[in-house]
Amino acid sequence: MRTAPRPSATADPMHAPPLTSALPRKDKKNSMQRDLRSTPLWQKVEALLQDVHDPSIGKISGARDLASSPDGLHIAFTGTLGIANWREASPPSRIGVLSLLTGSGGEEARHVEVITSGPSTDRLPKWSPDGHMLAFLSDRARSGIFQVYGLRVGRLGEAVPLAAVENCSVEDFHWSADGSKILIHSAGLAADNSDATGSGHVGGEGGDGLPKWMPSVDDGNLADAWRALWVLYVKEEKLRKLTPKNVNPWEASWCANDQVVMVASDAPGESDWYDATLRIMDLDGQVEVLYSPKPKRQVSLPVVSPGGEFIAVIEALCSDRGVAAGELKVLDVHRNMVREFHFEDMDITQSIWKSDSCLLLVCLRGFETVVEELDLVTGQTITVWTTFDGCGSIYPSLVLLPSGACVTVLQSWAEFPKLAMIKGSTVETLLSFSHEGHKKIQSQLGPMTTHTWQAQDGLEIQGQLIMPKTQKKGMGLIVSVHGGPTFCWTNTAPGGFSMVLNSTGYVIFRPNPRGSTGRGKAFTEAVLGDMGGLDALDILSGIESLCTTYPDIDRQKIGVLGGSYGGFMASLLPTLAPVFAAAVSLSAVTDWHSFHTTSNIPTFDQLYLDADPYSTAGGRYLSLSPIMAAGRFATPVLQLAGDADLAVPCSQAVQYHRALLERGVESACVIYPGEGHGVGGFPAQLDVLVRSLGWLERFMPG
Repeated sequence: MRTAPRPSATADPMHAPPLTSALPRKDKKNSMQRDLRSTPLWQKVEALLQDVHDPSIGKISGARDLASSPDGLHIAFTGTLGIANWREASPPSRIGVLSLLTGSGGEEARHVEVITSGPSTDRLPKWSPDGHMLAFLSDRARSGIFQVYGLRVGRLGEAVPLAAVENCSVEDFHWSADGSKILIHSAGLAADNSDATGSGHVGGEGGDGLPKWMPSVDDGNLADAWRALWVLYVKEEKLRKLTPKNVNPWEASWCANDQVVMVASDAPGESDWYDATLRIMDLDGQVEVLYSPKPKRQVSLPVVSPGGEFIAVIEALCSDRGVAAGELKVLDVHRNMVREFHFEDMDITQSIWKSDSCLLLVCLRGFETVVEELDLVTGQTITVWTTFDGCGSIYPSLVLLPSGACVTVLQSWAEFPKLAMIKGSTVETLLSFSHEGHKKIQSQLGPMTTHTWQAQDGLEIQGQLIMPKTQKKGMGLIVSVHGGPTFCWTNTAPGGFSMVLNSTGYVIFRPNPRGSTGRGKAFTEAVLGDMGGLDALDILSGIESLCTTYPDIDRQKIGVLGGSYGGFMASLLPTLAPVFAAAVSLSAVTDWHSFHTTSNIPTFDQLYLDADPYSTAGGRYLSLSPIMAAGRFATPVLQLAGDADLAVPCSQAVQYHRALLERGVESACVIYPGEGHGVGGFPAQLDVLVRSLGWLERFMPG
């Protein structure tokens, strides 16, 4: 049995084994193949994914970007279209419309009308205020480059382009309240995508038509990386740029009919987002800063009251652009007043105006979604609805109908996604995306429960525990760490690592250590200046708690995996305690010094480490870098990365891999061409699952 000494948050590199050789060893046994497609393990994982994909061929599955028609009788959404060659290519998305009209047959009679035809990606539908047109984004003219298209509702015909922003891709758009204008948010082709959506450049990589021998050049010039706002006058078909020089909008929305509210920075780099402010701009391009967030926090998701007098915005510590959960700030546009609303034990993920004096607040409290109604006159809130199901997309979100009911996507470990309507405390299923393949998968999985334990300092920590279908003595335990760190595990449908590993017989443990969202500001911000410190010890104490509570878990078979921040933890934890039989690390930071000078988000490490990357004393940049203690314990590590990742360059994986080899520790480094932060496309996703399962089964068979 492995017996761990009391772990330290700061590993001592002096206790690492002596250096050997970083050169590949010719006599190495069990070397990792490059091509796994003919292996039994590939066929095993492929068969499991086949149950997910094959029943969906030619059908729409899943829903995101929900939008209610003005009369509340139809829901438009982005859905994934199943394809027969899912093994070789990622499926496209289409716009679907679901009627909410009640007819004979109830849910069984409802069906989705697919109203777009691609050929690649159609997404983000939005209705005109009169309900006569449905606009959406599509890359049908040039793959990966989006423009705004429109379809006349109730008429036959193809979608027509509403505007074409040259040398840009459109990221978002908004109809004005009177329907006469569309606010268009574009990004230059050299702009960066958020690491939350895969990183890389908006215009893709290598699509400039130049010869392959031509060198890449970086001289600090970001002229083609600016984002901008445009106004399209619909009737006149006239497009005009709004944002002036040196204003880079990240998010935007109409404020009344003649002003725009936006989250913007003075420079276009991805790292500049961390210092963005809330601003207002008129249609002549005059800009005024309305609100600057508190130090170390960001603002996101601005929404304007129906009368245009108030702006609600979420302020929070954020690790990734586009992923925000925290406090609510309500600004009075005319009186320059700011009101603050927050909860001690939960975080706000969405705000929706019901009237000029009433907001719906969608919140996350632990693993629970909570919907509160806020009266701005009294400042009082009442709880409208709660659920332990996953709700919405990345974070809990809803769409409010004119009737006062809400529509959302619900899912859980026990149920695949469905569109549902919430009326008071009742939930009505509108459309289930589950099929026979999902039911087959469910029959191979065990139950999910919540596990709670006390950290070393007494703080209560929560996690999700997924036992295998058949429990037995000697079960292997996989610790799966989420990204972020400012993120959390929620109750989502089976997929990815958890589905594959649990179906194979592993116990899955998904902790939400301090720094995670859903527990209020103090819990989230506890990681500042200590990322890789007490949060890492939270996970180690959770493992000990689990093994004590469930003695059938084999302490010799404990593995850890994760991506991004989770990958950092999968690289760091094996240096803190000798309890891990294997680790799988995806898109991981392993050396904070080189990360700072090679990443496109160097503000991130300064924010979360709260230290100087150029300090000659080393400090946290040194002590919290996994590479400094690589090989302290002989845990084999599989490192996975994409060569198009701008946030965490693949060199981070290479460095750690070489450091482990120098220490004589088993390591493999796998780099996926064209993949960014995380591996998002097929067949690379399948390869990741196969390699990870193979690595874990080799060193800790379930």
